[in-house]
Amino acid sequence: MTICRLFGVRVKLNHFFLLLLLLLAYAQLLREGIALFAIVLFHETAHAVVAKARGLKVSEIELLPFGGVARIDDVIEFDPSVEVAVAMAGPLSNLLLAGGIYLAAPSMGLPADVVQLLIEGNLWIGGFNLIPALPLDGGRVLRAKLAKSMGFRRATETAALIGKGCAVVLGLAGAVLLYMGEASVSLIVVAFFVFLAAGKEEGLAAYVMLRYLARKRMEIEREGCLITHHLTALERTAVKEVIRHFVPTRFHLLWVVDERGRVVALVDESELIDSLFERGLEITVGELGRSL
Repeated sequence: MTICRLFGVRVKLNHFFLLLLLLLAYAQLLREGIALFAIVLFHETAHAVVAKARGLKVSEIELLPFGGVARIDDVIEFDPSVEVAVAMAGPLSNLLLAGGIYLAAPSMGLPADVVQLLIEGNLWIGGFNLIPALPLDGGRVLRAKLAKSMGFRRATETAALIGKGCAVVLGLAGAVLLYMGEASVSLIVVAFFVFLAAGKEEGLAAYVMLRYLARKRMEIEREGCLITHHLTALERTAVKEVIRHFVPTRFHLLWVVDERGRVVALVDESELIDSLFERGLEITVGELGRSL
């Protein structure tokens, strides 16, 4: 359900979010719930504003039962500087807002408990998102850093694995605290959603890769020049394994060698793109080389 537009971006409520509001109202926690989700909306709007400032297309912001998401239609994962800037915009906005509320509180006339809720809510949401694990913002920053050296696919798998590990630890901690009467079941539910989202990020890596490859071709046509990154692979190596080593903001040349280490073919990135769309991921670089 669409509720408004911010900076030209549609803001919508997930149906389960509406159900959560009813549950919060029943538990007499509606004020706290609305305050926290206003903070989440501020967080996601910061992502959207920075993304639009970088020339990216933001389709919508959706508020979910346990957070929110700013959906960006462009492929940002393969430009580390852009992904870091967009990812960090959310946590930084929360930290700045918490500081602003703290400084302005004396002149705002708000009740002390409301001020405390807003400050703690911003610090909690901003700090939680800095954890270096996908799908959190810190995980996106980690992936962007790792992708420079190990390629996008392996960086995503690593950050997603860390995300799942953090979710398990968070879930176990929530269970222990719940048993001790120090926390509610919400911590376990958050851990569950983080685990699922980390797995989804890992599964989307191949899809994002294909989008990236198509975009790279358009970048070369538009820019006319990109820095070259050289790779070497045996003839029997599958194309999908080569792509795991692709590094952002580079154009790749693949030297294909036989078992004796002799060069038998030179394949550029555009030819790898064609093989993906026309012959699939399982084709070997040796077959591709001989077909040229």
